[in-house]
Amino acid sequence: MYRVVIDPGHGGYDSGAIGFGLLEKDLNLKESLYLKEELERSGVVVKLTRENDSYVSLNERVSIVNAFGADLAISEHFNAGGGTGFEVYHSIYSPIGQLGNLVASLIAAEVSKIQNLRGDDGVFTKKGSDGDYFFFIRETDPTAIITEGGFIDNEEDIKKLSNDNWLRQYAVAQAIGICKYFNIPYVPYIPEPTPEPPVQYGVVTVSVLNIRSGAGTQYEVLGTLNKGEKVKIANQVGDWYSIYWGDHGGFVYSKYIQVITEQYGVVTVSVLNVRSGAGTQYEVLGTLNKGEKVKIANPVGDWYSIYWGDHGGFVYSKYIQVI
Repeated sequence: MYRVVIDPGHGGYDSGAIGFGLLEKDLNLKESLYLKEELERSGVVVKLTRENDSYVSLNERVSIVNAFGADLAISEHFNAGGGTGFEVYHSIYSPIGQLGNLVASLIAAEVSKIQNLRGDDGVFTKKGSDGDYFFFIRETDPTAIITEGGFIDNEEDIKKLSNDNWLRQYAVAQAIGICKYFNIPYVPYIPEPTPEPPVQYGVVTVSVLNIRSGAGTQYEVLGTLNKGEKVKIANQVGDWYSIYWGDHGGFVYSKYIQVITEQYGVVTVSVLNVRSGAGTQYEVLGTLNKGEKVKIANPVGDWYSIYWGDHGGFVYSKYIQVI
């Protein structure tokens, strides 16, 4: 497994750049946490140099990187001081600088899809009197890069930097670039499907039930339902149910409706008769085989009324396992 250290720049009393009410240290940490999530999902082992708003010296950051045995170190920053767009720095030295250029270029290519790049391709080096200008790049053992995601004091950039959705897209772009560098597949986040709320039905329990145009007895009566009739419930409004009825719907008093939650069951015997009524004295309409799934309309004593064919039927409930 590849190992990466992510370094959220600044922190604690060191706020970093400031612009439009945002502190760079906070953006750095948020982006680093998003990037950590993306890389870990893709199988990369990740360590952060800080996980909260604390001050960590440059020497401590470098020590964390070197002790972790990282394959890559990336320090997350955002810029200020006039300008716009993304830039990334790597070492001036070979061969580590060549590797730095490779990963920086791969990341910049992905980031270019959501953010403009500084210079020709967004990739830079910076030389100082001691070699590499940046301490983080100069003193770490593995390939190290520093990213600047945008300018916190730029009116156009801040629209992106203050948007959590964009910050997540930025983390995805960086993660894809890093995965390409390691030659491993990037694993995207696939949200769990939101289960649809269960469809509710109800059965009228009184002889005649008024359907009204609103949730109250002061509203006009649109029609009536008879005892035993089944209705589809849209939602509850106080003591009333809004129901699907005709072309426009209506409201019925909830205390006169017995709610039936939509249920399914599986046949547990080799062959199960489907009958025309709730009892063995009724005609056999057909059969179901073991393992077949049925939609249950409602229980009738020891039997289930099920949706079957064009007209429905009844099966003995002890041979159905509700799921």
